[in-house]
Amino acid sequence: MLKTLVVDDDADKRQRLCAALEGVQGFDMAGVDTVTDVAAARRKLTETTYELLVLDIALPPRADKDVEPEAGLGLLDEITSPRSRLRVPAHIIGVTGFEHLFTEGVNRFSSRLLTLVHYDAASDEWEQRLQARLRQILAAQDSRAREPLQHQSTLAVLCALPMELAAIQRLPWNWKQHNAPGDHTIYWRGTYRRDDEERVVYAAECPRMGMPNAAVFAMKLIHAFRPRYLAMAGITAGIRKKTELGNVIVASPSWDGGSGKWTIQGDEPRFLAAPHQLSLDVTLREQFKALGKDVETLARIKAGWPGEAPSTELRVHVGPLVSNASVLADKVSAERLQGQHRELLGVEMEAYGVFAAAEESSAPSPTPLALKAVVDFADGKKNDRYQPYAAYTSAQVLRHFAEKYL
Repeated sequence: MLKTLVVDDDADKRQRLCAALEGVQGFDMAGVDTVTDVAAARRKLTETTYELLVLDIALPPRADKDVEPEAGLGLLDEITSPRSRLRVPAHIIGVTGFEHLFTEGVNRFSSRLLTLVHYDAASDEWEQRLQARLRQILAAQDSRAREPLQHQSTLAVLCALPMELAAIQRLPWNWKQHNAPGDHTIYWRGTYRRDDEERVVYAAECPRMGMPNAAVFAMKLIHAFRPRYLAMAGITAGIRKKTELGNVIVASPSWDGGSGKWTIQGDEPRFLAAPHQLSLDVTLREQFKALGKDVETLARIKAGWPGEAPSTELRVHVGPLVSNASVLADKVSAERLQGQHRELLGVEMEAYGVFAAAEESSAPSPTPLALKAVVDFADGKKNDRYQPYAAYTSAQVLRHFAEKYL
């Protein structure tokens, strides 16, 4: 539907203009608003975004004022001014029933690449010109609607904690705050270079932890920035003896550990898991494995941390990472999750929501990845000692991977 504003004070002419618009196949009159003076038009253009404006030249400035020969031209100048506070319509068609105003105004319209129609109640030539222009507008709109959407950025990064986002913001990617119209979320826009080309990246912190919030927020990032890759970076609990503190786990596969049902067998409750597993893209998987073998780069990352770090070497693991709805506080729950995959490396709360959002998003969908660094172990014994270091290693591994592969 082409949202349209018709501005004309002559009731008969306004009615004929609307009839001419309605006569074009594919035009929906439900999207048409009409006003009779400049002040009312200005209010509409302040409140509403119109795709088409049909503007009479001779208009009253207000409903209680007489017609002024060039009031419509004054509104046109205001609309097209670089400092205009009005919402500029994509298309503007001028109309006048006065020959001398048409002669005087045609240059002002044509200099802006706009159409001015000379209305003559005794002829249908004006109607044909108006309808021909409207058909071209509708055809262009239909053509754009049929074009597939394209990726608009390289990478969007989602974090669940302020500490995790802070680690991303410390990457040397020229971060600047980015505010999206109508969106209360604070985003950060950055750039990095790969193959001598600039790559655009966005980052933001999810307002709350957990899979549902991560999935909703990931979908917001996808539709706001259309990234080619959607990443989650941060911290996780690892599985003891399979990972070490600070090590980075790249999720493949990821699943919801609470998917399934509880039953009673004998007198004991038993959970029957029914996981829907989502795996990392095969190419990314092999690239992460290659990065994991680059011991020099990983050693430099660890050496770059200015604070306390574990004594173990920094490693990158590609393997199963399960998402759980809540923080683990007991060993029994951790063992139940480990029973869902014998090679499980870690337990966190959001990655599956990010993978699921990417899978279900409209085209062009992003390729998801999740990097979580081990801060403690999934055995009910929480420890915050290495949280800053783990957030740092996760962000730095993402940086090196992006700058080399994405």
